[in-house]
Amino acid sequence: MERRLGGGDGSDSGDHRPCQLGFEIVQTLIVDTEPDKHVKRAMSEIVQMLDFMDMVLVTQYFITMKEIGALSESNSVFITHGPGTVKDIASQIRDKQIAKYHSELVTLSQHNIA
Repeated sequence: MERRLGGGDGSDSGDHRPCQLGFEIVQTLIVDTEPDKHVKRAMSEIVQMLDFMDMVLVTQYFITMKEIGALSESNSVFITHGPGTVKDIASQIRDKQIAKYHSELVTLSQHNIA
C-alpha cells in the first residue's frame, strides 16, 4: 500500500520523511518463498535426471574413445572444444609450422656449410 505524501488529507505526521519521488511505502506484504513439497520433489527429480544424462553422455564418450583407439587403422585427431579453442588450435598449428620451417632451414644451412 502506498500513500501519497502531502495529499492534504491530514494523514501526514511529522515523523514521516518524504522521499525523492513523493511516495512512501507504509505497508508491505511478506511472501513465503518456500516451494511446495511437490515442487521440491519435481525439482529434485529433474536435477537427478540431468545428472544421470550427464553420466550417460560421459560414459558413451569414453566408450567411443576406447573403440576408436582400439582400431589399428584409426587415424584420428582429438581437439578440445569451447570458447577460444579455434584460436588456440590455430596458434598451435602456426607455431608448429614455424618450428618445422626453422628446423628445415637449420638442416639445409648445416648441409650447405659442410
